[in-house]
Amino acid sequence: SYKNAEVLSAESTYSLNLLPSSSKYIRVVSPNGSDKEIELFGQSKEYKVNNIAVIVGTYSFKDIESSYKVFLKLKETYKELIMVIMVIVGDSSMISSEIVSDKSVDITGEIDHKEVIDLLSSAKFYINTSKVENSWNAASEGVLLTSESYISRIEPHFELLTTIANNNYVFDGDLIHVKRKNISVENLMAWSDI
Repeated sequence: SYKNAEVLSAESTYSLNLLPSSSKYIRVVSPNGSDKEIELFGQSKEYKVNNIAVIVGTYSFKDIESSYKVFLKLKETYKELIMVIMVIVGDSSMISSEIVSDKSVDITGEIDHKEVIDLLSSAKFYINTSKVENSWNAASEGVLLTSESYISRIEPHFELLTTIANNNYVFDGDLIHVKRKNISVENLMAWSDI
């Protein structure tokens, strides 16, 4: 209940708009600080780019099937492309047998954050076809660290791109395609700025 609340806060404009909009509330977007992403953005340029496409997470709302379709389309151009599915959160049994049996798919199981960063930083592609997200935090590392990203056209992803891409992205069907060379971290906020 919001009966006694004076301030309503959320991590994104999208999430804030899901809360009551009565004028009696002060409404505040309170994003997470991006200290680590800012630091890693500069370092990622030092990595050798490998012919891999990375997908993070296996929960049903992550829509792994759609990510796999994007991978297959990319594989038509990049024949040696390998898809890496990192099971950071979620259940690997949620991945279809078709994907699991594909020899060009590597399912890592749970790995530590350093390994996630290393894979993203050296990947040619990041694919995120999530149907819903609370904020853009889930996609920010992937978009900032890989050479190119294909992300779903959901509001939190638009918020991320408004912050880092300055309209330097293109629509590709139901996806947004953005290249790291066209983004900047100058509008991201560190925890000390929030």
